[in-house]
Amino acid sequence: MFCKFCGANVEDDATFCGSCGKPMTRKSAPAQKPMPAPAQPLKLPRRHSPVLVILIILTALMTTFLLFVAPYAFLIDTEPEQVETEEAVEEVEEEFEEEFEEALEEEVEEEAEEEAEESAKKSSEAEKEKEQEEKKEKEEIEEKKEPEELTNEEIAALCAKHCGAQYAQIISENDDGTIVVQVYDEVDGHTTTFDYYTVNTKTLEAETEFGFQFNLNDDR
Repeated sequence: MFCKFCGANVEDDATFCGSCGKPMTRKSAPAQKPMPAPAQPLKLPRRHSPVLVILIILTALMTTFLLFVAPYAFLIDTEPEQVETEEAVEEVEEEFEEEFEEALEEEVEEEAEEEAEESAKKSSEAEKEKEQEEKKEKEEIEEKKEPEELTNEEIAALCAKHCGAQYAQIISENDDGTIVVQVYDEVDGHTTTFDYYTVNTKTLEAETEFGFQFNLNDDR
């Protein structure tokens, strides 16, 4: 603690200040007030337990039953009701068995129909695949086949077809395997020439008089 006169640091249990020599005074602890006595709990009127009340009610009901109902219980004829109940149960069981058998038969029929449809579908798909394969094989064979050689007259007809002319005639047959074809129309007794084609009789490569090239295989 510190001296209140000079502010020097003094030990807690010192009586006088070591710096100024004045006596140290301590604040007396405040007197404790006496604690008030705890209040006495209020005594409430005793209540009966709910379990006890229920037991009393059950006992009264049981006593009433034994005195007024049990003596006449033998007069009630329960046998007809029991017989009717058993018959009703049997009818329900029979109906349930019939419905179950019908449902089972329907399920079996549906499964058989589904299997038949699936089998027919697979068969149809297999036939289609087979047809496609056969068609593909034929196309491959056709592609591998070399085109048949045409006569010069047939080549001339292809030339007319290519340009849409009415007529075509061979002008010359050359030693290099080519021919010269004139394609033309006749209008009012006059010949109208479309062009002159030089055609290779082996490859059917053709060239016009103006240098345009094409292949007559495209017109076959």
